[in-house]
Amino acid sequence: MAVGNASLLGIGYLILGRRRLFWSAAAVTAALLWLTYGTAATWAELLLVLWWAAVVAHGLRLARRHPAAGPRRGQRVL
Repeated sequence: MAVGNASLLGIGYLILGRRRLFWSAAAVTAALLWLTYGTAATWAELLLVLWWAAVVAHGLRLARRHPAAGPRRGQRVL
């Protein structure tokens, strides 16, 4: 899931079935990309990198908490 979010497209949110998070992340990403393209300032690039790191970390956290992410009770892990 975190890899899907690392693309800045929010694909990890779609995999988890969280459509609102997907659309929210897509809107913020589009706004930040537009800002970075329009201003070409270092602070805008840093803001985009921070957003990328936050989305990846959030996707990783959600994937770990998702019930399908790990073995269920009574299953063996090989």
